[in-house]
This record gives sequence, structure tokens and C-alpha cells, in this order.
Amino acid sequence: MPPKIFEPDPEFIEKSYLTEYRRYVNKSYGLSLQSYHDLHKWSVTKPNDFWMSLWKYLPIKASSQPRRAVDESLYIDQIPEFYEGSRLNYAENILSRTGSDIAVKALDEETLQHPEELSWDQLRERVRLFVDALRSSGIVKGDVICVIGGSTITSLALVISAAAIGAIVACFATDAGERVLLERIGQIHAV
Repeated sequence: MPPKIFEPDPEFIEKSYLTEYRRYVNKSYGLSLQSYHDLHKWSVTKPNDFWMSLWKYLPIKASSQPRRAVDESLYIDQIPEFYEGSRLNYAENILSRTGSDIAVKALDEETLQHPEELSWDQLRERVRLFVDALRSSGIVKGDVICVIGGSTITSLALVISAAAIGAIVACFATDAGERVLLERIGQIHAV
């Protein structure tokens, strides 16, 4: 086994979000998990409990709560429904924070020294503008939108904007050829 590159000090571990979550799990499920490894073992041996605990722990906004997180009797290749019965909007959850704290930072070869940054309020405004533009273009729930571009803040804002409307998004790199794009886009449809 290779040597550890880094190990946080005990004070950092004690104040971490993961330790806070582990304590929540212990209290909620009557457990006595003592470490990250204990929490990991529990998460893979009790996947429904693990995923339901995350749903309850995190500030997820939903119009309908899940009956269960995952049907443990099904194998993964049977593609079990995740968070069965829940209804939520990804965009609503992503944009639930406000303020001037940094929401996203993007860099590329040209911006290594000065990455592009957007605050939560700026991201929300950019998404609002894109939602308006998409709706003005006639995009409605269930429509398919194709984003051809890099991993940029603009691409992210388009994905969130499409989610806000209920559209389906397919993202492709700029080097994907026309034939590949047309074949893939033809496979996408609302369920």
C-alpha cells in the first residue's frame, strides 16, 4: 500500500461536515459509527438507509418526498428507481443559496491566473436571463436542448436553465462530429 500523502489533523476531522453527518446518522439510526470507514461500510451495506439519511440531512427542496431511496432487492443492472416517488427540481435546489459568496469558479488555459467567478446572486441572474431566452425561443418542458461547448460557466448556466423549465439537456464537447451529434440527439427523449 502506498504511503499516505495527507492526513488531516484531529481538530479538522472533528469540525468537518462529514463528522457532523456521521453524528446525525448515529443519532437517527441508533448507531455508534466512529470513523469515516465505519460510515462507508454502513453506506454500502445499508444503501437505502444511507441515501434516505442524506435526503433527510441535506436541505433538499421537493414537492413530493420519496417512499424509499433504492429498492435493495434489485441488482444495479436492473436499474432500480432512485428516490422512488420523489419530485424535485434540480435548478430550484442548486439556486436555493443567495448572496455574494462564490458559487462557481471556472478556469481554462487562458484564465489560469484569473479564473472566472460568479456569486450565487450572479449565477441566479445569469440563469434567469437564459430561462427568459429559452422560453422566448419556445422551449417548454420535455423539449431537448443540446449544449455544444466546454465545461464553462455558460454551459453550466444553460444546464440549470433548462432544468428550471423542465427541458432535457445533452452536453457535447466541441470536437464531437456532426454525425455523432445527430445520432446521440436522436436517442434523447422525455420519459
